[in-house]
Amino acid sequence: MIGLILTTNTPVKNVDQIVENTIVAVHNLVMLCDQILISSNTANYQRLADEFSVFPTVTVVTNKTAFEQRDVLNDIFAGVCQYPTKNEYLLLDSYYSKIENRVLVNLASSQNRFVATPSSDFYTIAHFWTSKQEFQDYLQLDDNQPKDFICDYQKCLPLAVPSSQIF
Repeated sequence: MIGLILTTNTPVKNVDQIVENTIVAVHNLVMLCDQILISSNTANYQRLADEFSVFPTVTVVTNKTAFEQRDVLNDIFAGVCQYPTKNEYLLLDSYYSKIENRVLVNLASSQNRFVATPSSDFYTIAHFWTSKQEFQDYLQLDDNQPKDFICDYQKCLPLAVPSSQIF
């Protein structure tokens, strides 16, 4: 399984906080994933690349300009371009890096799921299979949101988690 950490569309704008959140996210995924990809914009790329240069299973990738207006979906595309064949992805937005490990373990053991609490759906904390070609074809269909990809295209179902257990 490939861990894919999203860093671009976070409400956090301080690069130090983005790096700190990403470090926590990597530590949460390292035991669950064979490889970890960190999707970054060009402004944060070098800082993240330097931070994770000593981790042999972690790769920082930059967003693709063809879909730069697609935010989270562009982050996902940058990751799936690294391994173009169909692969299993465990998606985690760095903003939610403090998610409890047991939630991620449960998600990793469940196919085609995203995390949902009684009050919120977290489409950027998900588990699904895709390939570069499949995802690129999807991006060219319409101006969709992450929810559309996760729910409608991937047919992911919610993995119910009590709010008290998520962060």
